[in-house]
Amino acid sequence: MRVTRSPASLIVLGAALCACSRSSASPRGPVVPVHVRSAVTASVPQWVTSVGNIGPGASPAVEAPAAGRILSVAVGPGTAVAPHTILVRGIGARTGSGPRSHWRVRAPAAAVVRSIAVHVGQTVGRGQGLMTLAGPGIRAARAPFPITKAALLAVGMPVLIHSPLAPRAPLVGRITALHPHPAHGAVYALIALPGRPGFTPGSPVRIDVQIGNRRAIVVPRRAVLLKRAGAVVFTVAGHTVREQRVRRVVLWGRKAVIGAGLAAGALVVTRGQSGLTGGDRVRIVGREPAS
Repeated sequence: MRVTRSPASLIVLGAALCACSRSSASPRGPVVPVHVRSAVTASVPQWVTSVGNIGPGASPAVEAPAAGRILSVAVGPGTAVAPHTILVRGIGARTGSGPRSHWRVRAPAAAVVRSIAVHVGQTVGRGQGLMTLAGPGIRAARAPFPITKAALLAVGMPVLIHSPLAPRAPLVGRITALHPHPAHGAVYALIALPGRPGFTPGSPVRIDVQIGNRRAIVVPRRAVLLKRAGAVVFTVAGHTVREQRVRRVVLWGRKAVIGAGLAAGALVVTRGQSGLTGGDRVRIVGREPAS
């Protein structure tokens, strides 16, 4: 027997088949278990950065580690010293009725004593220059900063020194001198540092100086992925993730400071994001406390 259907019945049948197909279709990909954490607003260091280079034979001042009186000076001008050679002995200033502490100043590297600024019996303050050294074992970085930042810099300020030859091991140094050059629109900082592999004369370095603190969005460092398009994080909304581009990212220890592209309170994926793409379905299996 021949069966015929009207156009109206065919439309109804087609709609039913489409609905059945939609209901049986599986969601896009598997459901991925992830850990999340809220992006928070926190106080973070504010840095001014410069790129400079390392030079040999600089002569930073050897400083007194504490206030007190000079007991002995073990070297004279022109003396060659080995690393850790005792240069000066001193005794701390009296505080209360307890005994005074003794301190020693040692050579940071192989060098030659260039000049001596103190004598036995002299009273010195903490950080006061005792003598200057020179030689291939002494290193110094020289870096220009904008002249507009000159008022924020000072001799004695600690700095972080990064070398591309030792990217995971920045040095901590101190500014030993500032030389303004208004014609260049810059102030040049001289930073003393000990010898270390990767910090050789002639190599470039990045100098970071903390000039204060600011409020910024912070997430765990592992939440930020570097892709061809730039840095991204995955944020969770409901049961899906969104790949979100973030800008002006600064790594700060185990955290990442986000300059733009992310709001406080957003849930970012901190574990399980490997292989994720925007639109994937996820299941939150852990929430890390914000800190």
